[in-house]
Amino acid sequence: MESKLIHCNIFEPCNSLFKSAQNNAAEVQTISCSNSNNCGFFKREECLLCGVFSKRHCLYGQLHRDVGFTRKALKYYSWIKTQKERYKGIPFLKEPSRISVVGDYVSLPYLYLDLHKLLPFSNKISLSVKKEDFTIENINKIIHFIPRTLLVNEEIKEYQKEIIPKFLKHLSEELPDLFNQVITLDEYAKKRFAEFTNIGRKAILETTTPNVGEFKDIHGGLWQWDGKTLKSTNSHASFLLISKFKELIVIPDEKQVIVITEENQVNENTVFVE
Repeated sequence: MESKLIHCNIFEPCNSLFKSAQNNAAEVQTISCSNSNNCGFFKREECLLCGVFSKRHCLYGQLHRDVGFTRKALKYYSWIKTQKERYKGIPFLKEPSRISVVGDYVSLPYLYLDLHKLLPFSNKISLSVKKEDFTIENINKIIHFIPRTLLVNEEIKEYQKEIIPKFLKHLSEELPDLFNQVITLDEYAKKRFAEFTNIGRKAILETTTPNVGEFKDIHGGLWQWDGKTLKSTNSHASFLLISKFKELIVIPDEKQVIVITEENQVNENTVFVE
């Protein structure tokens, strides 16, 4: 299958927040993929090869790095300009955040799961199992797993406390039939899933339920969302040319991320970004 370019990240050392990196060479990272039409990560603008996962591998994708010049070189700025023109329109993908079906595999990019020695992980895609191996039995191994530190053999409590409820929620959204079987057969899984809350999760604004609940801005102002516009009567709006207003109306751009504050903002079509 033919590969296509799906990701581009141009690193400019002069814009780095860390002084130690400001003298490094500029670099462009690209990813080509032969399976983007059948990848759950790509549908959410993610990729297993991005970010900290760039050290991992995927049989469908290839990560390529092209190193340019340091700031001291005469060609530094012209090289960066050339790369921006060359890859114009190619998106920047994020690190994966949840279980996803990738071709013939189920990928599980969760912290500490790589410590599990009894799961049939594939050597084709990092932290993934074949679809036929993603069974109720193996899902239960994930849910009941107790990861421990290598040095003092202490339980890593974050896994059971935070990751398992999140994993079960993701499973209910991505593979609902398997999820229903799991919680029907496993009381522990049912209990852990009940502890999960959508409050605090990040989601795409236009996929949330309109006119339900309110969104708070960083100053405590309240905003109502009707599916197309955000309206507020008490936002501080310090950027305005006037000090008082009756109503402020904002039309957001597409795919803006907000934080869920009420459970009833979530519906079956809500798209989460973590």
